[in-house]
Amino acid sequence: MTEPRIYSAEEHGIDAARIDPDAARVVRRLKEHGYDAYIVGGAVRDLLLGRKPKDFDVATSATPDQIRKTFRNSRIIGRRFQIAHVFFRNRKIIEVSTFRREPKKGEPEVEQANNEWGTAEDDARRRDLTINAFFLDPDDATVVDYIDGMADLEARTVRIIGDPTERFIEDPIRMIRAIRHAARTGFLIEPETWDSICANRALIAECNESRIRQEFVREFQEGAAARSVKLLWRSGLLEYLLPEYHEFLEHLHSRPEQKRTYWKLLRLLDREGAEQDLPATLIFATALGPAIVPELLAVFQEDADMRIELLQDQILPYLRAVGIPKALAEPLSQTLYAQPRLDRARRNGQVPKRLRSKSYFGLAMHLFLLRHQAIGSMIPESWQENAPPPEDLREHRDAARSSRRRGRGGRGNRGNKAQEAAPSSEAAPPPDNAPTDDKPKRSRRRRRRPRKRSSSEQS
Repeated sequence: MTEPRIYSAEEHGIDAARIDPDAARVVRRLKEHGYDAYIVGGAVRDLLLGRKPKDFDVATSATPDQIRKTFRNSRIIGRRFQIAHVFFRNRKIIEVSTFRREPKKGEPEVEQANNEWGTAEDDARRRDLTINAFFLDPDDATVVDYIDGMADLEARTVRIIGDPTERFIEDPIRMIRAIRHAARTGFLIEPETWDSICANRALIAECNESRIRQEFVREFQEGAAARSVKLLWRSGLLEYLLPEYHEFLEHLHSRPEQKRTYWKLLRLLDREGAEQDLPATLIFATALGPAIVPELLAVFQEDADMRIELLQDQILPYLRAVGIPKALAEPLSQTLYAQPRLDRARRNGQVPKRLRSKSYFGLAMHLFLLRHQAIGSMIPESWQENAPPPEDLREHRDAARSSRRRGRGGRGNRGNKAQEAAPSSEAAPPPDNAPTDDKPKRSRRRRRRPRKRSSSEQS
């Protein structure tokens, strides 16, 4: 057993106000019941970087059954790797997993026994990246570092834990994760890890389609699509994930004007995505649309000869390749179909009422505004006011959240927290000063059925 490096609050400088109180409450209760427990993973990394984490996960020595007994407001999920979701009000979920060990030598992680428990050190060493292997104790504000991840964090380096080639053979999805975290943090992938990604890129084709979908979709949804796509393309992974998209980027490289417009378009998408959750349709229409309809990277001078049915046929191979739901094909095709019509309306100075009445108008207008910002053409201020606010796209945003929070039964199959966090009678009570929206229930009056009239009465 290796002695970890323990950093005090004065040394690591985490702002205690950023630590989620419900996650701290989960850790505290587990410790009160005699178990070891910490806040772990990306949340600790983000706190160390001075960022606000989106999610807080907890790891503990308690088994899933013991977690379930400790928290009435919890549920066990997952088949391969069981974890527990602890539910709180406002649809919040804290994911609690049991310390797990690394696979045995020569045993692929995705085929190892369902639930092999371990120690805190085992759990740290089986994680993917050194910068994601910190353990935070919210009670004394100490950070536990078993693998010298702090050195990589300070050097702004993404490094695989252990031998990169061995770890990528065990689970090729780690290659995508390394690229995504490099894109999100702005860190550099250390040379040995990068060389191994390039050398083993073909292994990604052997992965389960659902796991590829989960990771690929997240590349576009975490506010770093431009850098993620560049790294996927330069490493050669994109050639195996989505060959048509790879070919588009290769072709784009020889067209400087379109190349500049496309990367600016992705950066604009990232800027919006960093501020709010964007609907999946808008994300993929912006990122993949120019590969399907290259004319999107310029202003349409006349109505393009596009049919929605034909666009759907062109879109399906992209969706199928990475397991994106086919249900997105229709709103995607409608959003792309509207672009030349919006360009014509811009020349005429007015959006037709018929187009404004379409259900996809909000998505189409958002893409239109992003396109013209990237192209550099002027748009009247009144047009920007015509774009529905993001709240009006709530039904489409659900698809984005579903993809982002897709089940992770263990590290690779996380559940849709937003959907599974249904109000529960066992939900943990909020603090005394928490606002409540409970209203007295109205008693329902039972409608009295009309008495059936006899034939004599009817006559």
